[in-house]
Amino acid sequence: MKQRPRILIGLTLTGVVIALTGGCDDDARVAAVAERAAERQAAQNEEVVRLNREVAEGTRRLVEADAKAREELVAAQRDLQTERAEIDSQRDALEEERKQMARQRRTVSLWAPVVTGLAALVAVAMLGAFCWSLLFGLQREDDPHEVLSELLVEELTSPRPVLLAGPKRYQAEPRPELPSPEQPPTEKETQA
Repeated sequence: MKQRPRILIGLTLTGVVIALTGGCDDDARVAAVAERAAERQAAQNEEVVRLNREVAEGTRRLVEADAKAREELVAAQRDLQTERAEIDSQRDALEEERKQMARQRRTVSLWAPVVTGLAALVAVAMLGAFCWSLLFGLQREDDPHEVLSELLVEELTSPRPVLLAGPKRYQAEPRPELPSPEQPPTEKETQA
């Protein structure tokens, strides 16, 4: 665009010089100067065109480099956003895991005294039941274990045990009856 005004100015000057020299034949020297000025102007115009081409080529390369740099910047920003999103999701997952662990700790800390108290209560109840069975279990008279225990004690302390004596051949004496826990022993049994 800058070329055209210069070319037009150069052509106008050339035309003016030719017109002025055309009327005067005796001044061939002025015509030669005008012709050299036109040649210089044409050389300058060619130089300006060459420089404009180089500037255009440099501008094109600059625009391409700028576009490439912008694409790289956009790609880097996308990668950065992707990484941020991933870090955010990991942070959210970590926070959720921390909250879950806090809830579990809170639940465990609430249940620990309850379980301990229940265990102590069960232990006390079992001990009480054992003591109760010992105290009131010995007072029952119809317990078969008690009857057997008394019979065994009586046999062991008797001078002539009947059940523990073992088998005898040809016993001459009849066997005495076993004492009943409900009947008191007779005189004969107490003397024997």
